Formats: sequence, C-alpha cells, structure tokens
Amino acid sequence: MPGEKEPKVGVGAPAPEQCAAEMIFHGHRSAWCLSPHGPMCRHALRFGKAWICVHPQRERIAARTLERKTRGEHSSPGLAA
Repeated sequence: MPGEKEPKVGVGAPAPEQCAAEMIFHGHRSAWCLSPHGPMCRHALRFGKAWICVHPQRERIAARTLERKTRGEHSSPGLAA
C-alpha cells in the first residue's frame, strides 16, 4: 500500500518474527540468513559456518530486516546487533 515503510513479503515467505536476512553486498542477489531457524529452513543453503538465503523474495526479506534494525526492533535473535 502507498506510504508503507515496511516492504511487503508475499505469500509463502517466512514469518517476519522468524526470518531475517542481509544482502551479502550491494548489487548482488545473494543474502546471508540471519535467522536462528536457518538450519531448518528449506530456503537456506549451508556455506561454511553460515547460511545463505535463497528464498525467491530474499531481497524484500533483507529490506524488511534492514528497516526493522534501523527502527531498533530486535524481536528475532538474528536481528541483534
């Protein structure tokens, strides 16, 4: 909807309170999974000791995570700074 600050993530996306991601670097479509639920997520790939988010809407998930971090919301352990 117009005026909303938090990006919408479509049907089938993980619940906001359980999912967090951060883009690996600007201009690249890969994202780090910041969720403690990453090992159980069908959209997470193991990469060494970390998890990469391959959800089709990972860019929106990362934008939502960044917005939440900017506002100081840390409801998910993966969001803690």
